[in-house]
Amino acid sequence: DTDYPFSGDVRLRINPARSCRFTLKLRIPTWAGNGNFIPGGLYTCLNESNDGIIIKVNGTPVHSSIVNGFAEIDRKWKNGDTVELSIPMPVRYVTCDERVEENRNTTAVTRGPLVYCAEEPDNGCKIQELAVRPCGDATVSVLGSGILKGIPAIDCRGNRGIRLIPYFAWNNRGDSQSMMIWLKNE
Repeated sequence: DTDYPFSGDVRLRINPARSCRFTLKLRIPTWAGNGNFIPGGLYTCLNESNDGIIIKVNGTPVHSSIVNGFAEIDRKWKNGDTVELSIPMPVRYVTCDERVEENRNTTAVTRGPLVYCAEEPDNGCKIQELAVRPCGDATVSVLGSGILKGIPAIDCRGNRGIRLIPYFAWNNRGDSQSMMIWLKNE
């Protein structure tokens, strides 16, 4: 059970045919840690995620080491066991490797695995005029109306208030609307 990618909470029900010991491996994505947004070093998170990943088995927190990107839980499992994985999803500010000239002095905004973008209908100006404050305060709210109803948006600061929507959802509110992911730094 999950609302992923909008929430980092996942609940699994384990139902083996018979009780047995095995290692359950839960994927812990790169964006959930401090450092890179994705593997490889091209995109680096500027602000740290101070909240930790929480794993519970049958409601009890368990410690799990992460091996090659997977949290491993080795135990005897029985029918009906539940595993809860909670991955914090704060707003993260991401920079690009300096060798990518087009993205120098710009910042992208992410939350969990989703990359966000600024779109003209939300900001009342040409998007190219916006400048974001890297690592500034940001709030997440769920859009309450329109075609994007139910989708989380991010409001952050820069040279003005900036509203961001998930990149996958852009270009649904009229033709000839500008959009940007990499915003100039304030």
